[in-house]
Parts: sequence; structure tokens; C-alpha cells
Amino acid sequence: MIHHKWIAAGVVGAALLAGCSSSTSGSADQSGSDHHSGSPGSLSGALVAADDNTRARLEYGRPKAIVAASGGSSATGTYGGVSGYGFSDLANYAKLLPPLVGFDATTADEALTAGQPPTHAGWISGGVDATKVEQALTKLGAKKDGATLRLAGDAACLGDPLVAVLTDQPAGPSGPRRELGLAVTGTSSGDAIEVLCIATGSAADAAAMKTKLQDGLTSGTSQRSNEPWSQLLTGVSVEIRDGNVVRATAHPVAGQPAGTLLQALRNKDLASLIG
Repeated sequence: MIHHKWIAAGVVGAALLAGCSSSTSGSADQSGSDHHSGSPGSLSGALVAADDNTRARLEYGRPKAIVAASGGSSATGTYGGVSGYGFSDLANYAKLLPPLVGFDATTADEALTAGQPPTHAGWISGGVDATKVEQALTKLGAKKDGATLRLAGDAACLGDPLVAVLTDQPAGPSGPRRELGLAVTGTSSGDAIEVLCIATGSAADAAAMKTKLQDGLTSGTSQRSNEPWSQLLTGVSVEIRDGNVVRATAHPVAGQPAGTLLQALRNKDLASLIG
């Protein structure tokens, strides 16, 4: 039995911080009414009507694209470890849903979940009340950029991900709260890229984080697996982008599934990288 009630997270054709949120303060009203939202077209087109809970975590995925990038299967191969992101609550029931309700989540163009259990909302497809979403986002500090509402300037940090997670939760049990964006991108089994974006407060903080990530990913060791990060990820590149956002990219080791950094966030091992 599915106990989680999927309600529509407010979505509008405008830019969600595809990197990291510019703020974790403020509040906005949510209508609480059930509705189906229309496709935002990309991660940067998805904006969630937020409160403190929904801002704490956002999970995004492109199920159909994952199947295509995996050569027709989302259960195995390079992207097998990241299938189900964006609709985690439904993923365990993916095989049951088509015969029961005529709906296959793995064929959706996009899916996202906002918030943390037991209070979180999920979106797959449908229409949206753009006016209410715009009002809520404006209260949170979103600014107009043409036809787009932006919560942060660096909206391209994660690129066009197959899956992504945005969160301001601590990276470890006692670590500081950091605004994080993680993603896996790719179009085939041979070009998977893992992306980590971290919002910092100043140029000095960004420089320090860049050094920490570069050193950690090239010569550090995962505390969880006791393996060098260089044996888990290759081709590491770290840069500082506008807004003091640090962006790290890497490839999964040949023959290994993508999603190492997403798993590190889940099991708190990311703290060994970013503190």
C-alpha cells in the first residue's frame, strides 16, 4: 500500500536554481489543492512553491531519458543506480502501476519530489496555476529575468541532468548546513558525468572549497568505503562559477554505475569531501 499522497508541487516554466538556492529563509503559502502540473521542459524550468520543508530537499529525474541512455533498460547498466530519482516513492511499485492504474512512471519525461518524508509532494505531469506559483516565489525573493523567475543567478550549474538532488541539509551528522546540488548527466553509457555544486558565502570560501574538493577527489579517501575517491571517480574538474558557487565534475570509473556522489549524500559520506 502506498501511504504517501502525491500532490502537485507548484511548477512553472521558469528557472529553478539548477545549482543551489540563494536563500533558505522566508516562507510561502501552498494551496494544498491537488492538481497535475505541466512539463517544465528541464530541471531549470521547474519551480516549487516552497516552505521550509520543501526547500530542504528536491529530487529530480528524467525517467524516459534514463531508459534511452541505458540502451532501453533503466534497471541495469551505467544509469541503473540512478533510475527512480524524482519519483522514489513510486519507483518500488513501478512494475505494479501499469496493470493497476495504466501508468508507467519510467516513461515520464520528468518527475520531481519536493520536501522530506513524511511531508513531501510529487509531480509527474499536467497543468499548473502559474499565477499562484509566481506569487509564492516572489515572496521567497525570486526575481524576474524576462519570462523567467530566478531564485539564484547560477541556474546552469547542474546542466541538463538525468537526475538531480537539491538540498540544504547537512552533508554529515554534525556538519554545517550547505546549499548543495548534485546530478548525473549523460546521453549514453559512455558519457556519464557526475556533478556537484556547492554555494559558498564569499570568494575566499569558494577558493577554499575548490581546493578541498580537488584534493579530496584526487588524493582523499571515502570514509564510508575506505577506498580512494580516485578509484570511485575519474577525470575530476573543479571550478568556481559566478555567485561563489563551486562546481565539481567527474566520470564514474569504467564498468561502475553512475551515482557515486548521490550515494555519498545519502549515506553521509559526502561530509568527508566537503566538511
